[in-house]
Amino acid sequence: MWSGYGSIPTGSKGIYLEIRDSFPGLIDALDSNTGSLLRQVGFTPQAEKIGQLADSKEISEAIVAIPYIDYEIRNKTVNIDRP
Repeated sequence: MWSGYGSIPTGSKGIYLEIRDSFPGLIDALDSNTGSLLRQVGFTPQAEKIGQLADSKEISEAIVAIPYIDYEIRNKTVNIDRP
């Protein structure tokens, strides 16, 4: 099972999805072969916080029991190991 402790992130703490240029200092700096794919496809650099903890979670489980005996009970069970 899981072990360890943590705290629920509040405020600006958390997990973010960010879209940005990898090397903004090199874009258009050296020659015409460089550019921003971000700008080319129409995005703007930004970061958005993703994910949120649920207020509650219902967890359920089932136990399936299949009776097994290794001997035959006359007129009740069938022994499949013998003809």
